[in-house]
Amino acid sequence: MRLIADAVADPDRAGTRLRTGLRAARWLHSAERRLVGDAVRDALRWGHLLGDTPEATWKRWLAWRTGADDAPDRAIAALVDAGDVATLAGVPEPVADQLRRRFGDQACAFVLASNARAPLALRTNAGRTTRDALAARLASEGHPTTPSAVAPHGLLLVGSGNPEDGGAFRDGWFEVQDESSQAIAAWAAEGAGPGALDLCAGAGGKALALAAAGLTVTAADIRPEPLDELARRAARAGARIRTRALDPDGALPADWRDRFDLVLVDAPCTGTGVWRRHPELRARAARWPAVAALQARILAHAAGAVCPGGRLVYATCSVLPAEDEDVFEAFLAAHPAFRRAAEDRHFAPHTGSGDGFYAATAIRG
Repeated sequence: MRLIADAVADPDRAGTRLRTGLRAARWLHSAERRLVGDAVRDALRWGHLLGDTPEATWKRWLAWRTGADDAPDRAIAALVDAGDVATLAGVPEPVADQLRRRFGDQACAFVLASNARAPLALRTNAGRTTRDALAARLASEGHPTTPSAVAPHGLLLVGSGNPEDGGAFRDGWFEVQDESSQAIAAWAAEGAGPGALDLCAGAGGKALALAAAGLTVTAADIRPEPLDELARRAARAGARIRTRALDPDGALPADWRDRFDLVLVDAPCTGTGVWRRHPELRARAARWPAVAALQARILAHAAGAVCPGGRLVYATCSVLPAEDEDVFEAFLAAHPAFRRAAEDRHFAPHTGSGDGFYAATAIRG
């Protein structure tokens, strides 16, 4: 109950506190850890429907989970019938307006899908093996999979389990990566010249995918710690990726001017597309005006690194138009040297099995 109270009181730090609390509770069995984790995440998703105190939330959640209390289901159904997106998602009305702008009468369907458990998706390391070979090896290790419908190197785990415990992971045959994220990386790599910059790379999921596609990749971020994690992941994958920690203002090095055939801006966002995995992020959704301003500044920096004839790809794990096409349209209007190169890509958990993502691309003339 303490973890529930902490999560509800400070959603921004809920994920960190949950991980720390579960590590400290060494007396819990794995099933009990999953139970506690599920309770905390559902408190973030549905707490406004489950109770006014941590104790009430815990008791109502247990009764709901075991089928002894269907009142939450009836409350959810009533909200869906009323089209009450804000209450259903537990977000302010301006965020609900953004969701309705994106999804129309499917906005409630998006929220319901975003409150479900996300599947585990794996990306085959094409530099070391094939998707079919990986699937066969994972099956031999007790982890059956099915192919992704949208990511050419993606597999979805069937059932539960931890495939990272097996030899396929230790040998660098795959990385855990949401299939929408994989699809965007594959799309960015299509027809790209050899030199690629993954800006805002974080721990480098997309950078690793670009390297596996045969590109020469530089990964950059203002945070050095995720880049250290990327270096470890790249060593396991057998990938050679240059990393560069940028100044906090995000300005790019002078020698990157007009340098890269492909610049991927995996921009920071409110994370509305990944609520399934990080329900605590819904508390940040109302910050989209400030986030959109940051995204615009990052895109302006990135534009200078694209060589003539090169491509700029803008991606977010948000589904809010204010962080997605609004930002990209404003960029194109302010940078006439760039022209849109393809239709935007949209992903959402209620229309596929991947997370919510947006991607757009432009060519520099």
